[in-house]
Amino acid sequence: MSKSLASTGGFIVGSRELIDYLRTHSKHTIFSAALSPSQAACASAALDVMQAEPEHLERLWANTRTYTAMLQSLGLDTSGSETPAVPIVIGAAERAYAFWKALLEKGVFTVMAFAPAVPPGKDLIRTAISAGHTDEQLARIAEAMAYAAKKI
Repeated sequence: MSKSLASTGGFIVGSRELIDYLRTHSKHTIFSAALSPSQAACASAALDVMQAEPEHLERLWANTRTYTAMLQSLGLDTSGSETPAVPIVIGAAERAYAFWKALLEKGVFTVMAFAPAVPPGKDLIRTAISAGHTDEQLARIAEAMAYAAKKI
């Protein structure tokens, strides 16, 4: 839900047998807690909007295509991402930090990921595009990415 519904956490939809199996065999969920009522209500409302207003989803994918094409035109490694959450694999931590800092200088906030969160030598910048990004914002991001790419 943190990626697609502007919330936190997540949920699984499946048969009772699947959910029971995952609940008892998945070490990732052993210490997890149930969603709060407000998170569940927000997720439900977001799903309602997505169904009633499909233009948001269309805009999301148009923005994602524009963004990934721009990154690829700069020769940046997106690790073949096909989602709106697009990693930019930089390599060495020092280079990733320089790239991140250059983006921040241009007003673009991103998140760095270093080993052990990613494989050693695959340090990256985490980015995400939304339906809310305007053409002007995407152009500004493109300028910042070009600037940052020159810094490394």
